[in-house]
Amino acid sequence: MMLHYADQPEMQPRPSLGWTFLEMLY
Repeated sequence: MMLHYADQPEMQPRPSLGWTFLEMLY
């Protein structure tokens, strides 16, 4: 699910990396 948000260009790349990191923790 988090990957979907990262794919969206609307969201900035900085927060997308943070979400990806959180996904790895879970």
